[in-house]
Amino acid sequence: MHADAACDFTSKADQAAEATVVDEQTRYTAAVLLLDRAIIESARAAESDPELVELDSALQAAHAAGHEGDHDAWQRALRAANAECRTALG
Repeated sequence: MHADAACDFTSKADQAAEATVVDEQTRYTAAVLLLDRAIIESARAAESDPELVELDSALQAAHAAGHEGDHDAWQRALRAANAECRTALG
């Protein structure tokens, strides 16, 4: 359940990052806030299922990269987090 929620927030963060209706800073801020929620859920998921530790690590890395402000690094980390979500959720 927590892994599903974490991945849902990550997907929404990815969508927010690509939205064209608002300016780039607003998209970026919305995406990072969604990742805040994603890491809460991924930590809970990893706590209840040790096989989801890699998911939590990938989401933590995407969240940290978002706060660092390097757009390219953040995009790479977000792609890696989404790939880990696909792996974790099957």
